[in-house]
Parts: sequence; structure tokens; C-alpha cells
Amino acid sequence: MRPWPLETHAELVGRGIADPPPARLELYRNAGLTPAQVADLEEDLAAGRGGTRARIHAPVPRRRAQGLTTLACVCGSSAIANEFSAQEESAWRASHEAAVTAALATRAQPDPLAAGAQSACPECMVTMRPVPEGERCPECGRTIRHEPASHPEEFTGPHFPGA
Repeated sequence: MRPWPLETHAELVGRGIADPPPARLELYRNAGLTPAQVADLEEDLAAGRGGTRARIHAPVPRRRAQGLTTLACVCGSSAIANEFSAQEESAWRASHEAAVTAALATRAQPDPLAAGAQSACPECMVTMRPVPEGERCPECGRTIRHEPASHPEEFTGPHFPGA
């Protein structure tokens, strides 16, 4: 298996996405994201779907710099203060999780105009990827199998004149 940075770079290049700055890659790695999650998140950020509209959310370990403490999520949401108590930190994370849940609920509504679009995983709402046997979620691995298409039989009945 290749190291995480090489695997992440290959996933990004495979999707035609430029590598993010090294500091952001380090943030993703510290949050424990997989290369596929990094690519999904970078796609979201490039499309302007940051914050609660992003598909990937994971807490980032506390950062301290210049006397300030930062609480953050990989989606870009953050809070900065001199110091956070454990209660304040859990309250921020809970409010962020509530906002993410609300955003996912509105995104989960079926779109009647998206009949020809790629489907989303029913469990984690990540876009399914086509595989030979159907579609597979790159996030949770769920596979939806599709039956092979059947072709109608050759018509052998009478023909109408002029048709």
C-alpha cells in the first residue's frame, strides 16, 4: 500500500483536482480523512460547497497559536477564542453537527430534475461511483447492484402498409 500523501495525490489527480496547500493536507491527515474523503472535500470546496454544505465533516484537533485556541471542522467551519472549556467545545461541536444534519436533511430531498444524474448513497449521501456490477459508494462501500438490461424480442407479426 502506498503512503497516505501519494495515495491522496493519486486520488486528486484521478479526479482532475489540484493538490491543496500542504498545511491543508496536514489538517486533513490529522483529522483522519481517507484519500477519497480528501478528494470529495476538495471537490466541494472548488464548487463553493464549504461549511455545512460540504459532504465530509470531521473534527480537527485543537490548535493553539498566538494565545488563541481554534476549534475546527475539515469543512472550513471554525471558532476562535482565548480558551475553550470542555463544555464550550462540546457545545460548538454539537451546534456544528446540528447545522450539518439540517443541511443534509435538505439535501436528501429528492430532486425531480435529477433523474439522469448519478445517484447518492442512501446511507451517507456521497455520490455513487459506477462499477461493473452497478454503483458503489466510495465512502462506506455500499454497493447497489443493477440487473442487466433486457432487449425486446424481434417483432415477427404482420406489418401494416405504410408503416
